[in-house]
Amino acid sequence: FHKLAFTGYAMVMESLYEFPVDLGSMVYVRFQNEEIRIKREFHHISDELRQWFIEERDRKMHMLENETDPGKQECYDICPYKEFCP
Repeated sequence: FHKLAFTGYAMVMESLYEFPVDLGSMVYVRFQNEEIRIKREFHHISDELRQWFIEERDRKMHMLENETDPGKQECYDICPYKEFCP
């Protein structure tokens, strides 16, 4: 999921600034034992990721156009919003 998110942002930046963006990064911050833990991941934004993003975007647009129910989301047990899911 995260790779798709920054791939989408990269494609928007490419469109706006007409400059290729081929590297994305995610920074995860968490607190453990009253300390801040930071984890960084860097990923190459490949043509495959771009294609996957476009396919997911088109699939979701199709669902909106046809008012298709996407079904229940598969959340992690630690999801802070899980109690709000129907």
